[in-house]
Amino acid sequence: MKRRITPRLQILVLIVFSLLLTACPKDNPDPVRKYAKSVDNMASAINSMIKAKRSLASNGRIAPAEDLKLTKALLIANEAVTVFHGRVKRLEDCDCVIECPGKPCEGCCFSSFRDPATRAELTVMLNNVTSAIDDLNNQGVLGVTDSVSRERLARFIATIKAAIAVFSGI
Repeated sequence: MKRRITPRLQILVLIVFSLLLTACPKDNPDPVRKYAKSVDNMASAINSMIKAKRSLASNGRIAPAEDLKLTKALLIANEAVTVFHGRVKRLEDCDCVIECPGKPCEGCCFSSFRDPATRAELTVMLNNVTSAIDDLNNQGVLGVTDSVSRERLARFIATIKAAIAVFSGI
């Protein structure tokens, strides 16, 4: 005996699938999540660069003077990325006009990337990160005499700059 799916069940399945497809559109990803992933990539690249620099220094691939310049520049860059990382991780995607109509917001606007003051704060922090990474590249990486070591360290800079580019919409 052949089972027949009733038209009501077919319609119900169609409605469920259409709701699932429209509930999470792929073309408009959550900007807060995108920013958090990007800042994680920055922090990871800095961490990997520190480990690579230590390895290159212990193997004698970079001179002690170059190691010192890289260490100082990495310290500054790491601090800037750490501060920026902490601030981005506290962001929320909310709109106070919608979330709290007619009543004072309960901290929502202060952590929203839509808030102009928050955007200004993030822009200043991003400029600090960009400046620190440029200094790391110009004073540290480009000063490395060994071309293989310089190229290896330059890849980390490229990764960080790609992560910074994600924030161009702020």
